[in-house]
Amino acid sequence: MKFYLYYRTYWGDPNGPGWLGRNILAQSKMELIQVCIKSMELEKCDIYSYAFVDNSNAKYTEFISKKFNEVILTNEGKDISDNIGGWPIYGGTGSLMRLMEFMLQNNHKDDDVILLVEDDYLFLPGALEKWITAVQYFNGFVFPMDHPDRYIRNDDYYAKKTEIHIVSNHHWRQVEAATSVMGAKYKLFRKTFFLRKIPRLFFFGMYPGRLLGKELPGVDRVINRRAHYLMGINVYSPIPGIACHLSKFFPPPVKNLKPGMKLPETQLSYGVDWEARYKEMLATLQ
Repeated sequence: MKFYLYYRTYWGDPNGPGWLGRNILAQSKMELIQVCIKSMELEKCDIYSYAFVDNSNAKYTEFISKKFNEVILTNEGKDISDNIGGWPIYGGTGSLMRLMEFMLQNNHKDDDVILLVEDDYLFLPGALEKWITAVQYFNGFVFPMDHPDRYIRNDDYYAKKTEIHIVSNHHWRQVEAATSVMGAKYKLFRKTFFLRKIPRLFFFGMYPGRLLGKELPGVDRVINRRAHYLMGINVYSPIPGIACHLSKFFPPPVKNLKPGMKLPETQLSYGVDWEARYKEMLATLQ
């Protein structure tokens, strides 16, 4: 068994749609990247790291090359999408799909631990080690964040009640949705890859699959639910989280909210002073 980290980032235009108005705490894209990479404490883990950089430039590529074992450049211009102009695409587009294809060509062993990380996630001390331990414990995907969605949405179908596990001195529970920041043994990524290539029907701005209550608009949610319903593979996350998405909160439709819920302004998860952690990491860079 070996440990691998696949890190996805982009550069592009710092004032473009990938950065504009979404991220919090950081004053610039480069500050965000430096703080979040520092928080992972890669030097403390016996882990081999790949960086997938979309729409990079020479300066950014040089910077990233000093932080990771290998760098792979892509020019997808998007994170992930399974439709363009309303028509489904067999195979999907975006940097995540290129990363997954690369992973499947890497000849990993089935019990190798794989961690997927995006560039705007902040980690607690020792988080990667805890994450790896949880991946080894669960026969499923492991999401390191305790997402605020879990407390305000009413459209969870099968994980309303879940067994609580104690792993790495944290509580862990089954959840129905996560982002693409995911850890698992390689065999689960291999077995579920075909789920990402099943196109969804998309007509006049609507996914008919939603009528069955089994699929949601976001691609990540779709993959999580397909894995559960079709293969019995679940997603688990910790309470409190060991990592957090440094992003504004984008609310679901009102009909998907529990009555009387106050919407959070950010995706900072509960039980951790993430602003203090960010400032701590920022201070080490100055």
